Amino acid sequence: MSDDGGQRKAFDFGVLPGHPSVREELASAFSEVTGPLGRWRRLQSAERMWAVARRTNKWVAENRPTMSELGELTVADARMLLHALRTPAGHHPMSELRTLLSCCPAVKEEVLREIARHKNVGTKGGGHQPYTEQEWRWISTAMRTVIRRARERIVAHRQLVADFRAGKLDDRDTRDPERCLGEVLVHYLRTGDFPHATSNGFPTQSVRIASLVTGRPLRSLLHLSTGEAWAFGALLVGLTGLNPSTVFELPVPRILATAPHEPGVVFVDAIKHRRGPRAAMTIALTDLRTELHPPDHDRRPQHVRETSLTTPYGVFMSLLDLTESARHMVGSEKAFTFYVRATQTLTATTPKVRGEHRKSWFAEALTGDPERDDVLLGFSLNRLRKTHLERHRRPVAHTPATLGRYLRNMDTVTEEGYQLIREALDEQVADARKRRRMHVEALASLGSDHDTVIGACTDFDHSPHDGGATCRQTFLTCLDCSNARAFPRHLPFQLAVLDELQRQRDHVSALRWVTEFAGRVAQLEEIIAEFEPAQRTQARDQITDLHRRTAARLLTGDLDPI
Repeated sequence: MSDDGGQRKAFDFGVLPGHPSVREELASAFSEVTGPLGRWRRLQSAERMWAVARRTNKWVAENRPTMSELGELTVADARMLLHALRTPAGHHPMSELRTLLSCCPAVKEEVLREIARHKNVGTKGGGHQPYTEQEWRWISTAMRTVIRRARERIVAHRQLVADFRAGKLDDRDTRDPERCLGEVLVHYLRTGDFPHATSNGFPTQSVRIASLVTGRPLRSLLHLSTGEAWAFGALLVGLTGLNPSTVFELPVPRILATAPHEPGVVFVDAIKHRRGPRAAMTIALTDLRTELHPPDHDRRPQHVRETSLTTPYGVFMSLLDLTESARHMVGSEKAFTFYVRATQTLTATTPKVRGEHRKSWFAEALTGDPERDDVLLGFSLNRLRKTHLERHRRPVAHTPATLGRYLRNMDTVTEEGYQLIREALDEQVADARKRRRMHVEALASLGSDHDTVIGACTDFDHSPHDGGATCRQTFLTCLDCSNARAFPRHLPFQLAVLDELQRQRDHVSALRWVTEFAGRVAQLEEIIAEFEPAQRTQARDQITDLHRRTAARLLTGDLDPI
């Protein structure tokens, strides 16, 4: 049973094959994972865990029939089990299997480590990467097309019901299609069923005429279909960044947060079950984001802006409007209440859209363009959520650290980060080269008593960087000082410092490398390049351990002035 008691299902481990002790271990682990203290407390996640438990039990029964407890599993067994659980799409349920077996005390630690070592293979279609702007436009436009047509159908038949109740169709013949349809729909909304003949149980003449005129189930004239409800959910996921499981469980809000003529805001109670004690939350669905508020010259009426399918508020309020009669008939407080054609019933659950059904449900949104149609027929709600996170870069029902982890795994964000780092690096390098003042001289004009570390100083007592006073700078500042000179005898140490800087690149953050070290590397490379190739080769042969130790101390700050 789920936390809110709205989802219930029994999973019978007693019918599974194999040794009873293995079944008991799996049943106990399953109960712990999906129980009140577990993290898999929704029906959909419990069904995934049940599938893994059932297939694991089957594999043990068929391949290790003598095994009496899961503690006998070996590392080799773990690899073969993962291979057997692999789905046709290439997905290894590594996370589910490891979670399940970790709740079995007898399972060896090395078996769990072996399972964790195998990362999931990305599913076809780009895995969990966000969609491009063009792909998002294709998807959102197609979903809005589906929703608008559903709204037109429902609103038109609501108007027909209103006309029949107002007596506007009374003067028509009793076999008039519109009158028959209006009569049938009014009876349906009042009783929840269609009128039947009292003698033989067959539909009345009005029902037969109405059915022939519409060519579709009569209930679907006033309610959303499964595909249309799913389109609402997809659009809300893309506009809010909320998890699909959270979106499809949204209830009807009890209070609107704004007055009729103000920009719309509605607070909705939501649950994100994986957050544990922080699962319950209140989210605000807004008419328009602050940066997109209409300008003063936008003369559209407020009710038009509030029903716009480009905003979370508009989509959600449209959903509530179109599901009002279904929610009343079912007695549900869930926003997603819709008509299921297969069972000819109304339900308030998560709409399930299989891939083979999308082509018929979204046929009107397909254009014949292979690239566009492939995106529409195979798009993922999880990728839509990642698209929102990538576009807005703000946490949605999770911590900033979690958002950062999501963003680091996105190719677009990684490429953008590389570009920003490259631009900052180029800027720092150009600035460092511009301010370099150390002169290179082929013949030494000063003795070694004037040496600093990477060069020699012509006037230590009058530093340009200290207002003409005695120098108090670090030795790397010699690269920026007009008093500094580089002679051939300094080349071995300069090469050692350059090598040490290059080694540091893999051990410091990108920010520190760009701001502290990249410019110094560029300056040293320019100075070293002014010497002859033979001098550079000879100097590298002269590098000693003392040079390397001193270079390391220089970069750690041991040689900085006190």
